[in-house]
Amino acid sequence: MERNKSHWTAAAAWNLTVLGEFPPDAHALAVRSSGGRSDERLVRHCTGIPAATDRLEGLEVTTLARTVIDLARVAPFSVGVVAADAALRGDPGGTHRALDRGLLLDEIGPPGRRGAARARQVVEFADAGSGSPGESLSRASMLLAGIPAPVLQFKFSDRLGVIVADFWWPQFDLVGEFDGRIKYEDPRYLAGRTPQQAVLDEKFREDRIRALGPRVSRWGWDVALSPGRLRAHLVAAGVRPERYRNW
Repeated sequence: MERNKSHWTAAAAWNLTVLGEFPPDAHALAVRSSGGRSDERLVRHCTGIPAATDRLEGLEVTTLARTVIDLARVAPFSVGVVAADAALRGDPGGTHRALDRGLLLDEIGPPGRRGAARARQVVEFADAGSGSPGESLSRASMLLAGIPAPVLQFKFSDRLGVIVADFWWPQFDLVGEFDGRIKYEDPRYLAGRTPQQAVLDEKFREDRIRALGPRVSRWGWDVALSPGRLRAHLVAAGVRPERYRNW
């Protein structure tokens, strides 16, 4: 039986970043007695429509909280964390406002429900302080790799102002930065600059942090996607994994 992928379609409607590839076709929930059939463009799942839904640009979708929990129940841990972090953080583009963690927890339901334990682990780990999908993925991989928890969005100050770091391990005097391509390509992040200028600005920003004393380590998607590679990368930078995790 084909797996219900309506969660991914709802996530796309909410503008949530979902790791991996979205299904090539749209998936929708339908009432059990509808008798509707799927076609080459739409796959219908006659499992019933939730009582609470929202409408986005004329499309009826599961609520943001329900969409996140649906993903967290069935998707890998990192996928759920990326979605849950985004829900708590809110969408700068305006698709959704930040959700309260309690709304996500309420959506999980009783402990015996399918995927409830997995979803609860995701929600309890989620953090609005993750500033991007890449940072959320990195946090999930750190947990799975046994890396000590960093401080998120730590603010350093110098004579030029404030510098916000993605990750900060004060015990190792190390700053970690997720270096995704989006900051050099997306007009929202470029803010009128050329990609070349964005690269120079980022280098200057890193030099300012180094001038204050901490070391700086950067990684991209290829490393963040692998807990093993991220662990090796951070150990080489000076992180010492602890026997007992402190998340």
